[in-house]
Amino acid sequence: MLRGLYKTTTRRFSQNLNTGKVILRGTKMTTKTHKFFTTFTIILSLLVFAGLAYAGDDDNWRPVTQEELAQKESKVEKDADAEAIFWDTSYDIDILRSVKVKTYVRIKIFTGRGRDQYSTIKILNLPGTKLSDISARVTKPDGSIIELKKNDIFDSTVVKLNKTAIKAKSFIAPNLEVGSILEYRYHEEFPGWNSVTEMMFQQEIPAQSITNCAKVNLHFSKIDMTRDYISNMGKVEFVKKDDFYCVSKQNVLPFHKEPLMPPEERMKPWVKVGTVRTLERKEEEAQDYWAIQAGIIYQLAKQSIKQNEEIKSTATQIIGDAKSDEEKLARLFEFCKTQIKNINYDYQMDDKARTRFYSAQLASETLKNKAGKGWDINYLFVSLAISVGFDARIVRTGDRNYYNYLSQDNKPDNKFPALSNGCIGVIVGNKVYYYDPADYYVPIGMLSWEMEGQKSIVIGPKSFVWYNTAPSNPETSVEKRTGKFKILEDGTLEGEVRLEFTGHIGVDYKKANDRLRQNEREENLKETVKARVSTAEVSNIRVENAQDPIRDFIYTFNVRIPNYAQRTGKRFFIQPNFFEYGSTALFTSFTRIHPIFFEYAWTEDDDIEIEMPQGFELEAESANKIASVSHFVGSDTVQITQSENGKRIMYKRKFKFGTNGKMLYDINSYQTLKTFFENINKNATQLITLRQK
Repeated sequence: MLRGLYKTTTRRFSQNLNTGKVILRGTKMTTKTHKFFTTFTIILSLLVFAGLAYAGDDDNWRPVTQEELAQKESKVEKDADAEAIFWDTSYDIDILRSVKVKTYVRIKIFTGRGRDQYSTIKILNLPGTKLSDISARVTKPDGSIIELKKNDIFDSTVVKLNKTAIKAKSFIAPNLEVGSILEYRYHEEFPGWNSVTEMMFQQEIPAQSITNCAKVNLHFSKIDMTRDYISNMGKVEFVKKDDFYCVSKQNVLPFHKEPLMPPEERMKPWVKVGTVRTLERKEEEAQDYWAIQAGIIYQLAKQSIKQNEEIKSTATQIIGDAKSDEEKLARLFEFCKTQIKNINYDYQMDDKARTRFYSAQLASETLKNKAGKGWDINYLFVSLAISVGFDARIVRTGDRNYYNYLSQDNKPDNKFPALSNGCIGVIVGNKVYYYDPADYYVPIGMLSWEMEGQKSIVIGPKSFVWYNTAPSNPETSVEKRTGKFKILEDGTLEGEVRLEFTGHIGVDYKKANDRLRQNEREENLKETVKARVSTAEVSNIRVENAQDPIRDFIYTFNVRIPNYAQRTGKRFFIQPNFFEYGSTALFTSFTRIHPIFFEYAWTEDDDIEIEMPQGFELEAESANKIASVSHFVGSDTVQITQSENGKRIMYKRKFKFGTNGKMLYDINSYQTLKTFFENINKNATQLITLRQK
């Protein structure tokens, strides 16, 4: 599946980069631009620890002990190549300004493989993040110390699987050898008054100790220590040191990743530090609780969605001659998408220019400025819709990427924060139609996959209602793959390819490509094709609509592959599905540790024509062939025929996954899913025979 190389997007950045030589912080930091959340809740937890140190108090290196120098093997995992003696992070959180993070790591090297793995350190430098004060040193087995020189720190690029280039600060550990101890420290500052952090307590290296500490400047209210925002942590304890609340976990095994596992935030032990509105209350009834929350959310949005004559006249002009409600809303949606600049996707705008949009705008201001942040644009859509008579409302939903659902009685789940995402709902009759023009690439009629299949609270001026957002069906996210080829007499395949991506797949491709220059997009496509077929020659590449919020993402290119068809005497053996050539089954491991998590349902639609060499025809057993694989999770059908004039092979394939609407499976389902995708791969990679007449 070509899509596989682009499947991972920026939402899962930490999951895909915290590997091997790339050492990132042990947290997931998300800056939300939503103003619904205004008070702070910090929950800290875990285990007993003595003599606690934390990264915030380390202006100098901590002494390396003789015991650490003498250590020959891991205390946590047998035969480990390296082990973190400690991995400490502190968070100085000013809820109105920024989050300052300090990280201090000490790693013991046991083997040559461990030395090679940690000889180069890359520290992620996300856009908008200030990374500073990087220092490192190596303590050799004899106790001598080699400090990293400042001029040995260099800029580098970390490339994700989807080829998105992310900057990093890097250094080579000086004179690292087996038995050495590597230490490094760095500071980060994340702007924004309402950053959200999940402090992680597991890395991809065994760790004797992982400690996270947080200090919070609320400016108002107080820290609420009563809510249980933790996961996979066991018994809970915390200590306070110098205004920091500290949590530690001892003897932590490494985290092992698997294909298509749930986000690491679900799988690792974590403690959430975030901005969540809390009230002085006992355990209210669910309806009372959400009535209060809905009132707060609406009051905060009330001014922003206020209508005036300019809003109404603009909405009337946009709607024009549209007759149906669906068509009217579609025109308002497209206006907000295409005529209002979404600064969240303006990668050329400098920080100074962004400051004018720091505070939430009124809808009239967004209309006047023709620009705004995501929620400014959503508020404008609400205001426009209300001004022409629609019952448009603010919506809060759950988030499949990070947290679980609400409990059945609609109370906030004790384990996971609820309703962390937002969009717009328009009530027509007894149905809610969801819109999210703030999400630049998501098509009309869809929400981001994170918000699909979630409880949602739809909030009006005087009331609220509960609805469930629907999961998208496979037909809304299609990978349409068309190829017109010919086989030359020496077995070379030549032809033209067109790839079209709709729905969530299109969103993935656009987000993977929108920051790249055209030549980089073309080079990435070449690399993707050659990763499957090393001898492929790719030319005449066109990449269309990489930054278009409405039209589908498209690739077109020419390809030439020598020896694609294998000749034996008077016969050619070929795989007619070029798009699956060189592919393997989705799951290859015999065992599974984590549940299986699919982001969304999708369809693959292949339409291929292959002109046969002069004097050849399909063998009878290969002609008029239909092969199907069917299961409750999806299906795959392949049909192979010969054109009427007998000169071309006609290949059609339709694959669907997610027909049952289920995207999360426990490990007991692994063998069933593994077998299903093995059969899919066999079906899609089958060979046919051409016979010389």
